[in-house]
Amino acid sequence: MNTKRYYFEIKESNVFDFVEAYSFFDAKARAFKQYSHFWNKIIWHDTSDPELTQDTTELQEKCARLFF
Repeated sequence: MNTKRYYFEIKESNVFDFVEAYSFFDAKARAFKQYSHFWNKIIWHDTSDPELTQDTTELQEKCARLFF
């Protein structure tokens, strides 16, 4: 089974991150472990939809800049 990246942000804390997970439910569980104190402020960017309604290139590049 393959994992997918699920991107999210917490605007007021200037956090933009992702988790690799098997499903959105799994992604939420993994994100909760690290960001539980901001749980109500997380905004998810679902890039796992095979027919994307928006271009996610900018989101992926923004996240990559934070780690490299």
